[in-house]
Amino acid sequence: MISEKNYKLGMFYGTEPDTEMLTKKFIGNLINNEDFCKACEDLKMNIKCDKCREHLRSYANSIYFYEQIGEGIPDFVEDLEEYFPKNLPPVDFLIVVGIHQDLLLGLPNYLKDKGIKAVVVPIEDPKWVPPGLQLLVLEEFEKYGIQATFPKPFCSLSKELNEYNKIGFHLTKNHEYIHEFI
Repeated sequence: MISEKNYKLGMFYGTEPDTEMLTKKFIGNLINNEDFCKACEDLKMNIKCDKCREHLRSYANSIYFYEQIGEGIPDFVEDLEEYFPKNLPPVDFLIVVGIHQDLLLGLPNYLKDKGIKAVVVPIEDPKWVPPGLQLLVLEEFEKYGIQATFPKPFCSLSKELNEYNKIGFHLTKNHEYIHEFI
């Protein structure tokens, strides 16, 4: 994930406990700290860690921020801007995990002048992004020239166009930056 170029990565994540847990897990995988993976221990197997992640690169230097957004957001939001950060650090890619649906709908407009190359919105829980909302948001990203993808689940993100990566549903027409991210 993320090519050898030095891209800047940011992340927004929602307020639900599962969202926070998945975000920490994802960030942990990107950082690839040797103490992060405890799979062998968690399985209570009587085996010693074989350092299977040792060959994987750390992207710690690529992560410029990760921020929880939507704390205290009402069911119906009139002014979305107050729930987005006032100053967004300049990043190339933004990963958006489980944010409030109204914030997701307003995200393309918020990002339109921020210089973001691509947005990745993994869907680990179908309640995060219903199909109709996904299409609306994808169209808005297209309108502003921001590339986007909605992998469901996150591990389905690939360069191959298939049932999980369809242009116009999971992926914007232009997606070369998404391919660089992968």
